[in-house]
Parts: sequence; C-alpha cells; structure tokens
Amino acid sequence: MNPAFIPLELRATSTVKPETCYDKARAMLQLEEVPDHLPCREREYKQIYDKVKSAIEEFSGHRICELSFELHPFEFVEINGMEMKPPEKAYSALWEALTGDCIAVKAAEDLLCKTFNELSQRNPM
Repeated sequence: MNPAFIPLELRATSTVKPETCYDKARAMLQLEEVPDHLPCREREYKQIYDKVKSAIEEFSGHRICELSFELHPFEFVEINGMEMKPPEKAYSALWEALTGDCIAVKAAEDLLCKTFNELSQRNPM
C-alpha cells in the first residue's frame, strides 16, 4: 500500500522524546509530524468555514434529497502534499489511485492531462 494513502490514525508515531530544542525542531519537521493546528492560518480557516457554512445554510428549510440536481458517482482520492517527496509524485499517486497502475511521474502527468482534457471536452461543466 502506498504510504500516502495510510490514514493518520494508523501511522506509527515516534516513541523517542526529543531532548534538546534542536531535536524537537528536527522532530517537528519530519513528514510524519502532524501539527494540532496551523498557526497563522486563521484567516484562511475562516474563509473556508464561512463558505461551507453559507453553502449549507442556503439549503436551510429544504430537504436536500428533494433538490433538482443529481450527484454523479465518484471515487474520493486523498493526497497529502506534505508526504510527497518530491511534490511531483502527486501525479503518480493520483494516477495509481484512479487506475491501479504505478507509473513514472512524467507519464502520469501526461496521462492525467490527456484524460481530464478529453473529459472536459466531452462533458463541460
């Protein structure tokens, strides 16, 4: 299984306690380290929160199942950019999640571009 797809709660955590401030800083910079909160991101959090809240409130008083739109089936894929070394590996991870084939980064990028460009021409939003 690709480590990028392992849920956070199933990942192994370090049992070694950092002794010096340098050890603590080094430990915090590891890919496995997940902060409890993102400092200096309050404004971005509020923007996202407000957008989601207003979208939900828009349907207040209505039963969502009675709305006149259809949600097409889809496959949810999660890719954590903090775990991608280098970040370009996200192309390979996405292609593998969609098709099950493990291919090189450049080939995955090309195939994703081709696939999504063909889809957008056939079925524009």
